[in-house]
Amino acid sequence: MRAQIIEMAETLFFSNGYKVTSLQELSDLLQMKPASLYYHFPGGKEEIYLEVLRNRLEKYRLQVYEMRQASPDLEGFLRSFAIWFIAQPPMNMSLISQMDMPHLTERAKGEVMQLVSSSIFAPLRESLAQSTSDLKDFDLNRLVGIYISLLNGMSLAVKQKYTSSEGIVDDFIEMMMRGILKPK
Repeated sequence: MRAQIIEMAETLFFSNGYKVTSLQELSDLLQMKPASLYYHFPGGKEEIYLEVLRNRLEKYRLQVYEMRQASPDLEGFLRSFAIWFIAQPPMNMSLISQMDMPHLTERAKGEVMQLVSSSIFAPLRESLAQSTSDLKDFDLNRLVGIYISLLNGMSLAVKQKYTSSEGIVDDFIEMMMRGILKPK
């Protein structure tokens, strides 16, 4: 039953956000009483939300590390990561931080930040750090943040069918790796 609750809650949280999603709505969809949700998740809505994030982000972490191992170089990894990221079900981290985080306890906010850091940011930062001799002197944390923010925008454009993921990723990686100016 926990797995069914998590599956349905994931759909609700990622489409409606934490604040808007209610335990009543979740229990109605599962055809159970709200009290039954508390039986499985005594911490209520916040506990369910954190479990949804834990599950999704652990899958992400494993997939990202697999990509790192399979990619021969930084450019290949960044390209495969971008295509993978865009193909994932919606989970806009900037919206989570803006819309969901204000409604969580301080403990839950800390856990969300740790989960995101270990599943998405850390593998990207480690990949960039392994290539620092080839990179300009950028702050790697900012570089990862910019990369993820741009991918969020590209993901939206692809999901709205304004462009294809391969086309936008190819252009993005080309710009990122070699800039926008023609060689002289």
